[in-house]
Amino acid sequence: MNAPQRQTAYWTLRGHVNRGVQTPTRGLLRVLVGVVLAVTCGCIDAPGSGSPAEWFPLKRALTADDLNGLRASFTPTLSGDYSIALSFRQPMPDIEVRDLVNRSASSIGIGDPVRFDFDWRILRDDKLVAGGTGRDGATGVIDTRAEGLGAGSVKARALAFGKFVAEANQIYTIEMQARPEFASVLRASPDLEIRFEPTSRH
Repeated sequence: MNAPQRQTAYWTLRGHVNRGVQTPTRGLLRVLVGVVLAVTCGCIDAPGSGSPAEWFPLKRALTADDLNGLRASFTPTLSGDYSIALSFRQPMPDIEVRDLVNRSASSIGIGDPVRFDFDWRILRDDKLVAGGTGRDGATGVIDTRAEGLGAGSVKARALAFGKFVAEANQIYTIEMQARPEFASVLRASPDLEIRFEPTSRH
């Protein structure tokens, strides 16, 4: 084999070797990208989906009957911080409640809070874990949108009213006592939610 032939054979062989190395490398990269995307999708609302079901150990529609008091048990599957929230589906036909919720969301941490006339407490084995009141105003707001990455119209707006730490696979009870002034809020049929805070996972 003369020199040009040897050089041609060398580059041909090198090309086969490189392709042999690149193919599994590309495959590995595809796997890594897939893992990253899967993890990301677990933390960000994706189109047509919402937060994972295990983030909500309790989600219950409130009605006028709950003005007499509410008591419900739930069992978290994840250890970490949980918020007590009222979630309002959007758009809200009741203009008065809509304005109340939006004013509350825009005044968190500043000025005179918008007050919601109810108290709550969390129990475990009949022992007090945490408690709070809506009369101090909301402590946070969480908007769920129609599309992921913060895009699309707002499907629901949740107002948080405090939080507590829970252990996985333990039974907890929430007690909520609403007062007559809370009846106007119930016209919007909000959901009472126990919401997991993903950044707090233990």
